[in-house]
Amino acid sequence: MQSVFTDCPHREKLGWLEQVHLNGPGLFYNYDLTAYIPQQVRNMADAQHDNGAMPTTAPEYVVFEGPGMDAFAQSPEWGSSLIIVPFMYYEAYGDDALIRN
Repeated sequence: MQSVFTDCPHREKLGWLEQVHLNGPGLFYNYDLTAYIPQQVRNMADAQHDNGAMPTTAPEYVVFEGPGMDAFAQSPEWGSSLIIVPFMYYEAYGDDALIRN
């Protein structure tokens, strides 16, 4: 693991948010994520839009704009990571700091 979870590291380096919670059970079981996940959650919180929508990646280096593209920021597949990942962290480590923040 490097700095972000990505779905295709051979061609891009964006931190796609759905990768965090879709692969979370296996990752939490096999790796010590106590330093990594809090940083990811901070990246997600920093990338959250003013209207509350979550982008598809965090950090958000690429802003998808244009007809229909901004709809991705409203999609639960990616944005739900900001809720699901802190809960997974709590389940794995018993630390509720990410949920409280």
